[in-house]
Amino acid sequence: MTYLVMECHPGYAVVLDQTGRFLKVANLNYQVGETVSFVIECTAEEEPITIKSLRRRRMLLSAASLAACFFLAVLGTWHVCLTPYGAVRIQINPDLKLTVNRLDYVISADGLNDDGLRLLDVSRTKAGTGFWRAGRQSHGNGLSEGRRTDFSYSGILS
Repeated sequence: MTYLVMECHPGYAVVLDQTGRFLKVANLNYQVGETVSFVIECTAEEEPITIKSLRRRRMLLSAASLAACFFLAVLGTWHVCLTPYGAVRIQINPDLKLTVNRLDYVISADGLNDDGLRLLDVSRTKAGTGFWRAGRQSHGNGLSEGRRTDFSYSGILS
């Protein structure tokens, strides 16, 4: 089959075959008006650009950028939430070590003796897993209330 070269571009050429079809072929240093017997046809057809495809591309790009921003925000706050900021060791009979982050959440609690381990097991079964909020506010004077109820001196001081 013979082909007549109609147009030449740097990457491709347009040829006319014997049946009257125009074909897009690879340009192998063809000249306009040349007759060739062997061509390499470009079979990949490009999808025409429509408004619908532009909208789809814009929506996909905006969704990807929103997901990237969300990922960066989560990654930035994850560091703040899980980095230890301070530790509190309670050395009364249940010996505990509590590690606190910048948001005043307890991120780890370790029992340092048997009573501490037992206390943590009981509190984890009641409260479930997750972070505990370390309170900065005092809800009343717990020491004075504890003295009145638990350590009654009424028999000694009366």
